Amino acid sequence: MTNWQIIVVAGATSYLIRSLPIVLFNKLPMAPDGLVYRYLNYAALSVMGGIIYTALYGQALNELTLFSPHNLLRLATVILAVVLTAWKRKVFLTLVCCLAFYYFSRLLIER
Repeated sequence: MTNWQIIVVAGATSYLIRSLPIVLFNKLPMAPDGLVYRYLNYAALSVMGGIIYTALYGQALNELTLFSPHNLLRLATVILAVVLTAWKRKVFLTLVCCLAFYYFSRLLIER
């Protein structure tokens, strides 16, 4: 699959996952701090993290390359970005923190 096909499939899946509870549970109130609502947000964030990783590094993770230090650092940076964005809801803060994390971690790996 190309990156654009992955983006379209992930967007359609995310839309479907977010719209199903509305259709199925139209009568039940869903609070923004509830577990179902939080799960749906994290599912969308994890899909976006996978898309960002693939777009930035041009390769999907597999068992052979997952545990190389550079791939673990990249994966940790994407996970940190997802967690910070979900927690703080501030994109610029996430960008600065993840850039600093990646830069200093890369310096430690290359030593």
